[in-house]
Amino acid sequence: MANYKTTSGTQTSLAAAEVFKALGDDSRLKAALALREGELCVCQLIELLGLAPST
Repeated sequence: MANYKTTSGTQTSLAAAEVFKALGDDSRLKAALALREGELCVCQLIELLGLAPST
């Protein structure tokens, strides 16, 4: 039983580390914070993040 908890805890911490790694990028963090308010279209995200539209 103890081994299961350790494995589960390790998996949880690895998953959390991946999320924090992704949010370490300023643009991704801004996008995530904007999307927590609701859906946005790509054109709104582009404007919010100051990106050039794809061609």
